[in-house]
Amino acid sequence: MRITHASNRKKDREWTHELAEKYISKLTEFLYDRGFLEEPEQVWNLDESAFNTAEIFDRVVGRKGMRQIYSQFDGTEKELVTILPCGNAAGLQLPFMALFSGKLHVRSRLDGTGGHCYQGVNATGTKDQLHFANYLKMVVFPAMTKTKNVIFVDGHFSHVNNFTLMKYITEFEAETGKIVYVFALPAGQTGHLQPFDTSVFGQVKRAWGEYLRCRHNMPGGLVRKVVSVLGDER
Repeated sequence: MRITHASNRKKDREWTHELAEKYISKLTEFLYDRGFLEEPEQVWNLDESAFNTAEIFDRVVGRKGMRQIYSQFDGTEKELVTILPCGNAAGLQLPFMALFSGKLHVRSRLDGTGGHCYQGVNATGTKDQLHFANYLKMVVFPAMTKTKNVIFVDGHFSHVNNFTLMKYITEFEAETGKIVYVFALPAGQTGHLQPFDTSVFGQVKRAWGEYLRCRHNMPGGLVRKVVSVLGDER
């Protein structure tokens, strides 16, 4: 069985043979020729994905016979949790970052993680420049063992235009003598080129979507509405 993968036609048309050659030439000029691609431990990749947890508030406990049961939760209807994994080409997987929406760190969120989770909190649950920079400083930089290192990222604003991250990189290089490059992938092509986007989150997102669909199924329940092929309710 083959699983389809959604791809933007416009972005696919933009990824021409000429652009691919240009991308490869930049890899050669800035990384390969300068010794950043000699060993797998030098090559790092990370990617994030936001999951909307508001969709799982479809089952609650209430008094029998009540026709309407309210399920209340703090915040807006769009409750996001952003997950950001990071690893290198040698197979080393670092503790991932889980960024929750809210104001306080909740200790119970770390239960069962075995110390493999870096927790963050902000107002929206969406990754920002500060949390991204702090994650690299606290988790990624200490794991680097080679003198020359490159981190492949997508062209997200918090990755490219991040002055806090540039400050942390400068300090890290001055303290350790190691060199860190941040290499942005071509815009709109992370679905083809970024390992974590094409492998890790491809499986996670499909599993998450299937989980949400299963929560809305009631095995053994009565079918109360039938929709025909034309969309008319019966």
